[in-house]
Amino acid sequence: MGQTEYETETEALQLYAVLEQLALSLGIPPPSTATVSLPLLDFDSAAGIKGSELAEAFKDIAKAICRNELLRRKLGVIPATIPLITRILACISNSIMAIFYSLDSITEATCVGYTSWKSAQDISNLATSVFQILRNLCAAVPENQILACKASAYVSIERILNHLCSWIKLNKSRSCPDIKMLVFASIHMGIQTLGNMMTSNPAVQNKLWPRFFGDAEFFTTLFAVNDSRTKKYVLLCVYNCVFNDVARSSLLLDTAEGRKLLAAFFIQILSPPINDNESPDIIHAIFKSIISLHSAKVVWQALNRPSELQSISLDSRAEVLHLSSLPLVKVAFLRLIAYDSDAEQLDQSLYDNSFALGLVEDLKSAVQEFAKLRVRGMEAASGFGEDLRAIRDMFWYFARVTDGGSALSAAMREVLSAEGLIEPVIQFLGVAQELQPVVGIDGQRGAVDDGIVVVREGLYMMKADAIQVLSNLAYGCKNAQEKIRIAGGIPLILNHCHIDESNPFIKERSVFAIRNLCEGNAENQALIASMEAVGLPAGQNEALAAGHRMTAQLGKNGKIRIRAVDED
Repeated sequence: MGQTEYETETEALQLYAVLEQLALSLGIPPPSTATVSLPLLDFDSAAGIKGSELAEAFKDIAKAICRNELLRRKLGVIPATIPLITRILACISNSIMAIFYSLDSITEATCVGYTSWKSAQDISNLATSVFQILRNLCAAVPENQILACKASAYVSIERILNHLCSWIKLNKSRSCPDIKMLVFASIHMGIQTLGNMMTSNPAVQNKLWPRFFGDAEFFTTLFAVNDSRTKKYVLLCVYNCVFNDVARSSLLLDTAEGRKLLAAFFIQILSPPINDNESPDIIHAIFKSIISLHSAKVVWQALNRPSELQSISLDSRAEVLHLSSLPLVKVAFLRLIAYDSDAEQLDQSLYDNSFALGLVEDLKSAVQEFAKLRVRGMEAASGFGEDLRAIRDMFWYFARVTDGGSALSAAMREVLSAEGLIEPVIQFLGVAQELQPVVGIDGQRGAVDDGIVVVREGLYMMKADAIQVLSNLAYGCKNAQEKIRIAGGIPLILNHCHIDESNPFIKERSVFAIRNLCEGNAENQALIASMEAVGLPAGQNEALAAGHRMTAQLGKNGKIRIRAVDED
C-alpha cells in the first residue's frame, strides 16, 4: 500500500532536515539566516570536510525523490528547499573555481590542473550529487521548475559547467584520468539539471533561453568538449527548447552565438561520435523542427556566413573534412536534406529559386575541381572524397525538387534548365566516365590510372545519380531536352544503357532518360536515329557466354538480340 499524503509530507520534512544538516556541515547556513559570505570548502586538512561521505548523503536524497513525484512536489514547496540547494551550488561553484585551475593559474608547479587529488575528487562528487537532487526535483514538476528559476539556480549551474568545460579543454594532455571521469560526470549531471529545469515549461524556457545567446558562449563551450555524452545532453536540451516554437528557434538563426551553435550541430553529422547512435537522430530532429518553422532558404542564409563560423571548434575527426571547394557547413546542410527525404514540411521549403540557384553555382565550382582530377591524379584525389559526397548530395537535392508532375517540380525544371544546371551535370558525367569506366557483369573495368583509385571507388552510384537529374529535367521540359542535346548529353546517356555494377540501376535510369528526352522532341529522336550502332562494350559478350550461356548480337536494324549459346 502506498503512502498517504500526510506520510509523504512528513518524509519531505525529514528530507529537508537532512538537507539542512548537510548544508551546515559545509558551513552554509539556511536561507532564513542573514546573508553571509559562502565559505571555500576545505577537503585537505585534518579537520576538513568529508566530501565523499557528504556526496553519498546528498545522493541518498536524490534517490529518495527519484521515482516519487508527490514527494518531489512536497519537498519542492517547502519554502527553503530550493533556495538552500541554490546556496549550496553557489558555494560549490566558488570552490570549483579555486580547486580547478584556470589558464592564468597554471604553472609548472600546478601542471596537474588542480590543488590536490582529494579536493578535485570531493568537489566533483559533491557537484554531481547536488545537481542530481535539483535535477530530480524538477523532473515533471512545473512548480519546482519555476521555483528553481526564481531562485536563480541556473547562475551557479552555468558557472560550474563553463569552468569545468574550459578546464577539460585546457587539460587535454594532463591531469589524472580518474579526476577527468568525475569532472565529466559533473558536467553530464549539470546539463541534465538545466534541461530538466526547462523541459516542457514555456515560462522557464522563455526566461532562460535568451540568456544563452548574448555575449556568453555557453552552449558552444559545452558542445566543443570532445565527449559524446556531453554533446548528446546539449542536443537534447536545445531540442526541448526549440521544438515547435518560432521565437526560441529564431534565436538560433538571428544571433551569432545561435548560428555558431547550429552550424556546429550540423557539422557533427559529417563526423558523428563513435558508438553514439542517438546524437545524429537528435540533430536531424532539430533540423526538421527548424525547417518546419522557417524554411530551407532562411536557415541556409543564416548559416552562410563563412567569417562568422571560422571559430567553430571541431573535434579531431571532423577537422579532416574541410573541403577544397565547398564550405563544410553547406555540405552538412545538404547531408541533412538528403537524409530527411520523406519530411513533408521540408519538401515545401526546398522549392526556393534562390536557394536552388545558389546550389547550381556551388555545383559548377565543385565539378570544375573534380574535372582537374583527370590531369592532377592522386595528389588531388586523396583530398577530394568529401567533395564527391557533397556533389552526390547536390544531385540528390536536384533530383528531388525536379521529380514528379507537380506544378512546383515543373517550375523548378524550367528554372534550373534555364540557369545552367545541365552543363555541370553533363561535364561531371563525362569526367566520371573517364575516371570510372563501366564495370561489366564479368567484374572487369577498362584501364585507368591507379592514382585515381580513391576517387574511382568514391564514384559508386554517382553516374546513375547524375543521369537521374538529367532524366528529371527532361521530363515535359522542352528547354531541358534541347539543352541536353546541345551540350552533348544524349550520346553520354546512351553509352550507359547497359549494366554497370558500379552504378546499379543506371541502365534503367538511362533508358528512362532517353524516353523523356525523346517525348515530343523530333530533333532528339532524329539525332538518336542517326547514330551509328557500334556494338557492345569490350568483354561483355564473352562474359554473357561464360557466365550465363547466352550471347548478344547486333542485328541489321541496330537492335541487340539476346540468344542462347547453343541456339542454331
